[in-house]
Amino acid sequence: MKPSDVIGHFEKDVQIGDKFILVCRASGKQAQQKLDQQEKDLRRAVDRKGGIVVRVFRHTGDDPPSKWLQEVAQLAKEHSAIILAENTKIFCPSF
Repeated sequence: MKPSDVIGHFEKDVQIGDKFILVCRASGKQAQQKLDQQEKDLRRAVDRKGGIVVRVFRHTGDDPPSKWLQEVAQLAKEHSAIILAENTKIFCPSF
């Protein structure tokens, strides 16, 4: 299975009214500023497509996604929302 089998393309797959959980992840120096910029960019993209942000998940550190992605997935399920991140490396650093 490839990431593209379960991860859609934002520009093609999003419709007006879709709900989103934004995922921002950063580590190292200036992590807070990186998180702030990611959130700003993601919110702008969702707004541009007519979507609704229902939650924002911000993570700092180098923990593997398995440690925190389950929580994000549960939030998305509870809100019938799409998980949106800056890029797939946030979820699959090895790709």
